[in-house]
Amino acid sequence: MIKNTFSISNRYLLLVFATCNISFAFAQTFTKITAGPVTNMIGDSRSVNWVDVNNDGWIDLMITNGPKGGQNNFLYINDGAGSFDAISGDSIALDHAPSDGATFADTDNDGDLDCYVANYYLSNNLFYVNDGNANFTRVQDVVTSGGYCETASWEIMIAMDL
Repeated sequence: MIKNTFSISNRYLLLVFATCNISFAFAQTFTKITAGPVTNMIGDSRSVNWVDVNNDGWIDLMITNGPKGGQNNFLYINDGAGSFDAISGDSIALDHAPSDGATFADTDNDGDLDCYVANYYLSNNLFYVNDGNANFTRVQDVVTSGGYCETASWEIMIAMDL
């Protein structure tokens, strides 16, 4: 009689090895970018959001900057060809607040992402409505927390008739 020496632990090891090899075959590769507005603009950056703010199907980039004295945030629009264009004239990039984080959601149900910016150092948090083309309008006096906020999130509440 021939004894089976392929134990359960060997089978498990083979499964782990095969799984690792498959995941490496489908792994993404990254290229270091050393030129362009995303790498050339200096800021006291605190958070990064990868979101499609202009509904063109390309993921854009929002970076909040938050030193104590305040600093403008960075908004970059993906051009679809591997580069980003800095947006400097929009209200979301001109707040000069100590921003620690941001979160995006379609708060007015118009199909585009609006933005809530969490600020630190007793500064009020900020809320921006997006027109769908990455033009943000700051909504005054919506949030007057004057606290030490680092981040925010959205909760989806669904009303159901039972």
